[in-house]
Amino acid sequence: MNIRVTIIVLVLAVVAGVVAIVKLRAPSSNSTTLPGSGARLLDPDAFDPDAVTRITLDRRTDAGDERSVFEKTGEQWWQTEPLRFEMVTWSIRMLATSAADLTIQQTIPRRDLKGDLSAEKLGLEPAMAVITYDTAEGQHRLELGRIAVGGNAYLRRDADGDVYVVEDRLHRRVFEASPREWRVRNLMSGVTTDAARLTIERGQAGQTVSLARISGKWRLTLPIETAADEAAVSRFISDLGSMQVESFVEDQPDDYTLYGLLAPWATITVETDKVDADGRTTTTRDAVLLGHAFDVQDAGRYAKRADQPAVVKVRAADVNALTPDPASLVSRTVVALPRQEIRALVVDGQEGRFRLERQPEDWVITLEDGSTAPALTSAVTGLLDQLTLPCQSVEIASKGAAVEGAYLGKVAVEGFSSNTVGEVTCYRRQRGDAVEIVFADGSGALRSRPLVNVPDLVADSFASTTPTGGGGGGEPILVEPVK
Repeated sequence: MNIRVTIIVLVLAVVAGVVAIVKLRAPSSNSTTLPGSGARLLDPDAFDPDAVTRITLDRRTDAGDERSVFEKTGEQWWQTEPLRFEMVTWSIRMLATSAADLTIQQTIPRRDLKGDLSAEKLGLEPAMAVITYDTAEGQHRLELGRIAVGGNAYLRRDADGDVYVVEDRLHRRVFEASPREWRVRNLMSGVTTDAARLTIERGQAGQTVSLARISGKWRLTLPIETAADEAAVSRFISDLGSMQVESFVEDQPDDYTLYGLLAPWATITVETDKVDADGRTTTTRDAVLLGHAFDVQDAGRYAKRADQPAVVKVRAADVNALTPDPASLVSRTVVALPRQEIRALVVDGQEGRFRLERQPEDWVITLEDGSTAPALTSAVTGLLDQLTLPCQSVEIASKGAAVEGAYLGKVAVEGFSSNTVGEVTCYRRQRGDAVEIVFADGSGALRSRPLVNVPDLVADSFASTTPTGGGGGGEPILVEPVK
């Protein structure tokens, strides 16, 4: 055999060897349609993230196997297993969009899953996590293996299928965060300014504070019944609606006694009424229980919603905002009626009774004998200020309890419908070097302010001393009542 023939034989042998190797390495007939590098793992025409209505996530953790189920209601996602909890919609949607965006970097045929590339070593037997996406058209299942180097990770679609090397974004979302972290941290997000009733029960202190919206206005109903401070109640509702979970403690505890939640330190309940098109009223009830303090250094408390099993921790600042002194919720104005709606003031002072009545141009004073005179505008304005401007402080006393201080008199307030809308008793009280006036409306609420520019509750303080006719001498000009 000459050299030329030898070379040809060798070349043919090499070609035959290469062909044999290629055949051995080529995908089997069952995998000839495997997508190539750069292709989407999930066909965009078959998998739309916005069409996903249910996601089931099974994870292997150090504490054991863990299942979480998320379901979509309207546009909102909820965890439904192992408990019901509102979820951050963006966080759950990212589980679907991360899957939709996966592209294949490499395909490892199932026949090559051996040695260092065995399914067990790739974290796929058993899978480290399994995600199942449900849509109206069907189901999509992904088994997640371990994260590889270079920002990649292993994944397969079927238990005995081929393995794909994909970007690790979905894996990291599943492995590096607990589903707890995807929950809405706003513990009472359902509470809004539409609330109709509020109750704060301090179980260990034996104190209950209740408020109700009546004819559009908030009123305190316990521990006393009086007008509430609209701004203070609004702040309370806002604080309640924005109360944040600092951390999730235990989802389904066996014993709530450990957290002080069987006999709560405080329970806050909000009721909201909604009227449907047929005029029927539906009441929703949201309640949160506050238990033991976290520890001696941390005044935050364990808490849970009444309708959920999960125990969480809330911050000390939230606890303080949601357990206010009842007096801070009481209206600081002596009379709820705006001053422009006050038609008359009936004063019963220590020197007699008189009436101040608004006229088109000014105020008129009427004495007990029926005689009248122009009222001193500055004095009337001063009394209206005392009754309608916010007081400096509010106290809650036992209903009917004696009020400290010297009695000054009573003032009854009439609206334009001639009905008495309020009556207060006034006292002069000494507090250290300061002197203040205290108003008691009979409810148990005591409102006070410094005794400055407060006219004495006597007729001489309110009758004008400016002559308007034949009189003189600076004395009040009184005229006979009209017959």
